[in-house]
Amino acid sequence: MPTGRIYVVNSPDLAASIERHPLKIAFRQVEALFSGRSVGPSPFAAKILATNIQSEEKHGSFLRDSVSNVHATLKPGGKLMETTRAMAKLLVPAIKELGEGGSGLRLCLTLGTSGHQSIGRLSDFGRGQSPPRYFQFARSRFQYTSHGIWTVFHIFSDTKVLNEIRAALTPFLKIEEKITGTVTYELDVGRVREIPILRSTMQEALRHCANGTRTRIVLEDIMLNDGYLLKKAAFLFMPNRSYHFDASICGSNVDEFDARRFIIFKPLDSAFREFGGGLERCAGRFFATNAVLTLCAVLAVRFDVEPAGGMRINPGVDDRDMALMVQQPRAKKFLVKFIPRAG
Repeated sequence: MPTGRIYVVNSPDLAASIERHPLKIAFRQVEALFSGRSVGPSPFAAKILATNIQSEEKHGSFLRDSVSNVHATLKPGGKLMETTRAMAKLLVPAIKELGEGGSGLRLCLTLGTSGHQSIGRLSDFGRGQSPPRYFQFARSRFQYTSHGIWTVFHIFSDTKVLNEIRAALTPFLKIEEKITGTVTYELDVGRVREIPILRSTMQEALRHCANGTRTRIVLEDIMLNDGYLLKKAAFLFMPNRSYHFDASICGSNVDEFDARRFIIFKPLDSAFREFGGGLERCAGRFFATNAVLTLCAVLAVRFDVEPAGGMRINPGVDDRDMALMVQQPRAKKFLVKFIPRAG
């Protein structure tokens, strides 16, 4: 926990102003400071992380260059679609194991999108075996696994929304019956982003669960909006919940889950910060969106989902760790049955 002066910013307008000064109110120092704790680098690697963070020197910066490379690779375009299709080829077999008693949706999404299925079958985990260190890192790094879980939960908790998504997916399904009588379904994953109700449900899930707190360090005294003086060396916190649950922005039903909210509602970036904001906005947001939408689309086509105990319950949001950008379910185990659909 930081010591010294702390600012908490609850205004979307002020948050937007802060994001316009990334060299004076910085995130990279925070990233370098806490990366050492999350991935355990060697002293030599930690030094590289902390070198030339703000690009004040002419030589390269590991943090800057690595983020720039990710942005370039995962921005909308051919490379992103190529990566998305490769991800889908890994994700579909992982989803198949869910219907065969696999070990869980989070593990399915993590292994299906990390490209490292070779570390073991899904069913190998959860039987007293310790996952490799890579998996522990991937699970913490890819917070969109929680994002995926929440989106799936809300889709399959509302029969009307589920049926609407299934109907919208039909034009993107290619159905082929083989000589053996086997029927195959091919889904165009490049088109699932075009389904308004699916995208809106995903965004509404993020509005409810992406309520972590963005952190910045003030590197020099700065006056914001002609009225707020931020002092050097202070930590600054921007809690997403303040913006996501502001009735003046989201309407009087702000506390409710409305799967159709984002079909019409188009908030400013400063008011809806599902992937952060400004220069440090998540570089992998387009890939994460594609992964979650693909997961939800394939599950909707292939399975019905029923609670294992016969009664639908809300697992609740675990909001005790505000360092997580996407909160996990409070219930550590939320057991359901994935039942293959007829046909």
